[in-house]
Amino acid sequence: MRHARWWFGSLAMTAVLASTAAAQAPRFHVSPTVGFFLFDDDAITEAGGVEVEPAVIFGARFGYAFARSWQVEGGYGYAPLSTEPAQFQEGDPELELADLDAHVLYAAINYLLTYAENPTAFLLSAGGGLMILNPEVGDSSTDPMIDFGIGFTHPLSDRISIRGEARDHMVFCGAPDFNFESSACPLDDETLHNFEVSASLQFWFY
Repeated sequence: MRHARWWFGSLAMTAVLASTAAAQAPRFHVSPTVGFFLFDDDAITEAGGVEVEPAVIFGARFGYAFARSWQVEGGYGYAPLSTEPAQFQEGDPELELADLDAHVLYAAINYLLTYAENPTAFLLSAGGGLMILNPEVGDSSTDPMIDFGIGFTHPLSDRISIRGEARDHMVFCGAPDFNFESSACPLDDETLHNFEVSASLQFWFY
């Protein structure tokens, strides 16, 4: 009888410790991010003979893992963009080029496809947000966007993982109502595909 009680007590303690460890698994992450940003400049190239050069993008993500394979997160990115005359497009020779800043804000749901014998996880992400363009000359513009991402995560330790991904910031760009308004779509409403390729470190905590 004593042996039965001892085994029962041991099993109960093991279950309590296992549930406590699972409950204390780190679920929040903060991720500083850096990468390259490719702005979809087809509309402004066609309209004014201007190209937007690829730029470095800096940002951060804040996430919460509510299940083993599911996360929610919010992200912000900042990319200083510069312009130049298009090489193969005729434009206004007296056109004054102006730089602009791109601000990307989004919320997304992530799904992680994990494997039992491989610590690297395959990442799929989808969400929505806003892209704000702030030119040196003229008013800023804000357009809604849908955000898609694909990438991977790999743990470096219990609290730190590395993450690489490519994202499509699909912006629904509206043509300006007035000449003094700025827009990445100066002639017609269009859908722009702005691509981001980035890497980040994920720092996990409770």
